[in-house]
Amino acid sequence: RDWTRLDEALKALLAAAPDSAYAPDAKALLERLSRRAQVRGKVVGALLPMSGKYKAFGETTLRGLQLALKGGDVELLVKDTQGDPTLTAKLVEQLAFDDGAIAIVGPLLADDAKRAALVAEELQVPLITLSRAEGLTDIGPHIFRTMVTNQQQAEALADYAMNTLGYKTFAVLHPNTPFGVELTNEFW
Repeated sequence: RDWTRLDEALKALLAAAPDSAYAPDAKALLERLSRRAQVRGKVVGALLPMSGKYKAFGETTLRGLQLALKGGDVELLVKDTQGDPTLTAKLVEQLAFDDGAIAIVGPLLADDAKRAALVAEELQVPLITLSRAEGLTDIGPHIFRTMVTNQQQAEALADYAMNTLGYKTFAVLHPNTPFGVELTNEFW
């Protein structure tokens, strides 16, 4: 990921051994590397689970993005993460290198979002994640979030209940799901 050294190494390889078995791959990688700086100002990538277990969430989110962009001249390039963090990382690279996306929206799932954030930060591509996973925005200055975390929700609820409404005693009823348990623990 040291782009300057990679550029130098590829050029040195091609200069020293233009007929090498590695020359075609080196040329292709050098071409792809040169596209890294070619950003298309009206292209935004979207990383969503458009197939698999979370397809319904991806489709709903896509409809919302399309509605938000309706009437504008922004091109939305949708990539199917399939809920696979490894694929998500490759799609971030594809959107940055091959498609020239100026920014990326998504993904939804925590593991996908973490992988996407790491790669997007490395490539210095703004990522607006739709995940509530903790610590994403700490990865770097190119990572943003549109969702509040469970901790932020619980803190706001407790603050409002205690400081605005004056409540001092609480009973918590919650669904016995990972989300319900986590939110209850954060509130407590």
